Amino acid sequence: MYAHVCFNPTYKLTARGRTYFFEWHDFTGPMVVTRKGNLHKRWPFREGHPFWKELERWLAAGKKVDGNGNCLMHDYPVDAK
Repeated sequence: MYAHVCFNPTYKLTARGRTYFFEWHDFTGPMVVTRKGNLHKRWPFREGHPFWKELERWLAAGKKVDGNGNCLMHDYPVDAK
């Protein structure tokens, strides 16, 4: 059993049509969570997973988000439904 306690906001990032929820930690990087904020059961994702490519785009764009937590890349919002 483990506990996940975090006070960081949850962001939404879409990769290949699927929306991922994650928290960003400056020290450890991303932590993918469920819609309810629980740690994702398949986290960490394998190398080459689509999430990583989109996360790199978001980081390159300056870690911008809109008012709803959607990740913005080069001033274009990611389609998070």
